[in-house]
Amino acid sequence: MLLGASGFSNFIKARYAPQEDWRLVWQFILDWLESRIELSPWQMAVRPSFSVADQLLATAEEQAFHKSVRWFSDHALSLHTELLVAEGVDSVIDHEGRQLPRYKTRGDCTGESALVFALDWKLNRNPASRHISGKIMDHLFNSPELCCLDSRNPCYGMLNFYENLPTFYGDDSCRAMLGCMISAELLDNTTWDRNILRCLLSCLRTTGPQGFRQTNLRWPLDFPGDAGWEYFQRTESCNYRPHSQAWMWAAYLLAWHLSGCREFLDSAREGISRLMMVYPDKIIWTNGFSQEIARMLLPLALLLRIENTAKHREMFKRIWRDIETILVDCGTVRETMGNLSSGMYLSPRCNEEYGTTEAALIQENGDPCCDLFYTVNFAFVGLHEAAMVTGEEIYMQAADRMAAFLTRVQAVSEQQPYLNGAWLRGFDWELWDYWGSSADNGWGAWSVETGWTNSWIASVFALRKLKMGLFDLVSPMRYQAILPELWSEMSAVHSLSDKSAIVHAAAPGVL
Repeated sequence: MLLGASGFSNFIKARYAPQEDWRLVWQFILDWLESRIELSPWQMAVRPSFSVADQLLATAEEQAFHKSVRWFSDHALSLHTELLVAEGVDSVIDHEGRQLPRYKTRGDCTGESALVFALDWKLNRNPASRHISGKIMDHLFNSPELCCLDSRNPCYGMLNFYENLPTFYGDDSCRAMLGCMISAELLDNTTWDRNILRCLLSCLRTTGPQGFRQTNLRWPLDFPGDAGWEYFQRTESCNYRPHSQAWMWAAYLLAWHLSGCREFLDSAREGISRLMMVYPDKIIWTNGFSQEIARMLLPLALLLRIENTAKHREMFKRIWRDIETILVDCGTVRETMGNLSSGMYLSPRCNEEYGTTEAALIQENGDPCCDLFYTVNFAFVGLHEAAMVTGEEIYMQAADRMAAFLTRVQAVSEQQPYLNGAWLRGFDWELWDYWGSSADNGWGAWSVETGWTNSWIASVFALRKLKMGLFDLVSPMRYQAILPELWSEMSAVHSLSDKSAIVHAAAPGVL
């Protein structure tokens, strides 16, 4: 007797994975039944756009960008009283093969998503995309649910992690501002300039003298007594986490280019230099070490563009040499874990740990899996920028291979159209299937993220079409005229004696 504890006949519709393993299971069942049926290949309900062997057309990248814009338009936006950007799609797959949308709105995803539509306007002069990009930024900067609007609050100008959740990640705010700085320029609109620069100055004023920032600031928990933003500005600490520091530094470097504010450049340079002095031995990694390396590519490339010194070239080459060791022939980046004593979210060490916290997509180093949430997406931006800054063939070729890989693995689905044109988190390049450990509580291998995954992958395709880097897209000293006014505003120190009133003003509805 052969007993099955699942609905085996539903395996295609319910998206049982990986495909190769289920081919073996079904062939075993058919052989056990002494059937002479040879199982024919079947088309997965959600599948990559191309196989690893398919020849890509010259227009493939451009088409991948167009498909991503359609995905954002059709499945990432919702219109209530304002235009909202959904966070993404949950990883859990039900018996019908469906995944639930995550309609929660995050500040970072909102700001980053605006860039996709701004670039569509730049490339294709699509008036709908111009309108959408502007409306996204209107909502981001005018909603107390997403942005701290109370000038008395030490987190004034920063973005909430989730709507009405007053936890302020510097990395999140700065990634969003990278998207908004470029979007405002592409739309040729100064409406949001003060909001953008205020957010960046708010992050800067809570960055310590060594160029590092506490990963997040929770209001009011992290502000005991009379501690305000100035406490963090003068507190010496080294937070050796590229995950939470690297793209903050990247945003500071672009902000310096736009404003001429020397403090942005000094803070980023100091932080990058200090981190690279202890790299890799003292690096704290989050749910993979590869992501820490990948995130450092962009700030180092931008610093090299500003100051092409021997020191900065050597720092970049150190990171590049480590990236080279985890690049895979098909164009992606191998996910790895570092020293387990320095990791925050490891793979589960026993069954009881599975699904209880954030976790790596791999179980052990050597698993053929890549992470499009935390690693490949950031590497793609960094490699493109390195190619633009240096003009060196080695970085251009790596970016080309990664672009081809991402073009191939963009999802196609008729049965689950909300995934059509998206990039999912986990991919196994040997199985050529969306696969990996789903031990991460909430963000398993099949989840989708609008902001720091889909928005930046799509944006780099557009940048490649334009043959431009981030600095090429913005006007030097655009913010110079408004800097004195905002510097004065953000230098003010306010009394924190009545914190309950400040909480209410910053985010109505927060308990």
